[in-house]
Amino acid sequence: MSSPEIRSRRPRALVGPALALVALLGLGGCGAGGIRPLYGSAAGGETRAALSRIEVVAPGRIGQQIRNDLVFGFGSGAGEPDRPRWRLDITTTTIDTAVGIDRSSNLASAHLDQVSAGWVLTEIATDQTLVTGTSFANAAYDYSQQRFADLRAKRDAENRAAGAIALDIRTKIAVWFAEHPTP
Repeated sequence: MSSPEIRSRRPRALVGPALALVALLGLGGCGAGGIRPLYGSAAGGETRAALSRIEVVAPGRIGQQIRNDLVFGFGSGAGEPDRPRWRLDITTTTIDTAVGIDRSSNLASAHLDQVSAGWVLTEIATDQTLVTGTSFANAAYDYSQQRFADLRAKRDAENRAAGAIALDIRTKIAVWFAEHPTP
């Protein structure tokens, strides 16, 4: 081994321990005010309590599916709040697109349901808008020659998309409450 090769290995040998030291120093700040659980008991109790006081309003079948998932998620299965402090208004739009064609019949054989939801969280007492956002989800389904199976497949796809949207909305609102604690 020549002299230049020995010198080039020494700095590499120090890189691993140096990275480990930087990682440990970085994690040191996570205890006091750094990383904390969103829903957990350490600092998430306020977030969970705030979510349980949200009233959800959503028109239409897909909107009701999103609403039902949110009411269950916000209240941890307890149902609608008795005295809501906030109102979440949701509007939905759906686009159904044929993405596959059956060559023998020249009919659509696969579809993609694109569901999007706009939402607004307001404080009921002051009618002040706290946060707004949008969420979307796509769900594919197969189309066949059976009418009932097609309707059921479309509804199942819409329900899957609604569940994904509800989870996204719930997470975004929980993060907002975690960043903006309320008395």
